[in-house]
Amino acid sequence: MNTVDSLLTIAEVAVAFAGFSTLASLIGNRASRDDRRVDAMRLANVVTSSLLVVALAFLPVLLLDFIGPDNIVWMVSSLIAAVCAILAALLGRRRKIQAQSLPGFSARTYYFGIFLGLISIAGFAINATGAPGVYSHKIYQGALLLALAVSGIQFSQVVTSLLESKPSK
Repeated sequence: MNTVDSLLTIAEVAVAFAGFSTLASLIGNRASRDDRRVDAMRLANVVTSSLLVVALAFLPVLLLDFIGPDNIVWMVSSLIAAVCAILAALLGRRRKIQAQSLPGFSARTYYFGIFLGLISIAGFAINATGAPGVYSHKIYQGALLLALAVSGIQFSQVVTSLLESKPSK
């Protein structure tokens, strides 16, 4: 599988996470034991992170047609990806602050996602310097896969939340 095919596959998985999360929340069991605001935060996070992964997967594919050498494409894509990922992390932190005291908020899962996100951002940042050279497309894909893993964790939280029901009284 070549690089473009890999990026398009990553984008497809991210779209599936966003779409199925939205669909599941619309038709899911609203008897969740978690606070509705936590469920809303989870859905917003998975949609935001998944759409970011889609955009970042398409970015180098589009740039390959407009910018000359491949190494410049990966450097520019990585710089944009690092900035976007930092902005998404800041948005996620704002949502976390609003939801951290509500029933159902999982600090452990939040911090694990942050850990993976920081590694992803570091990969994009290193790649933006051009240091990886001929391996820059692999570093970009690896960092993007970590961002997709964050989306996957958030997706599993949405689905798990909808499957759990309040204890009977």
